[in-house]
Amino acid sequence: MTAPTPKPNYANTRRRKAAYRRGFVAGHASATAGDRVEFEEYRAQLAKIIIRRIADVASGVAFQAGEPAMELAGHIVSVLAANPEHIDRFMLEGPELFIDGTMKPENGCLPYRAVNGAIVSPAELRKKMGIQQ
Repeated sequence: MTAPTPKPNYANTRRRKAAYRRGFVAGHASATAGDRVEFEEYRAQLAKIIIRRIADVASGVAFQAGEPAMELAGHIVSVLAANPEHIDRFMLEGPELFIDGTMKPENGCLPYRAVNGAIVSPAELRKKMGIQQ
């Protein structure tokens, strides 16, 4: 006579699978949280590098031009905010963007004080010059 085959214990199988899923989800959540923290640290470091580069370029150009570095830093931020595609070039070339005309006031997005003392919006300036952006 042969031994009877045991009936599968479906309750235990379901519990094991549920426990595995809980463990997998918990592990995935902790890995995702770890990745999130790592990404936030990377983003913070990148922001520090970009801001430091803006300050360095503004300081160098201001020294050569005899202008306040804070105004030039604001000008750089204005142009990079309006044209984020220039951020990589700015990080590589820095002050060269002033020379090739990329850092012109009409390319920015923030109002600035003109030589005559008036507050001028870059949009108004572009409209007067016939430039579309």
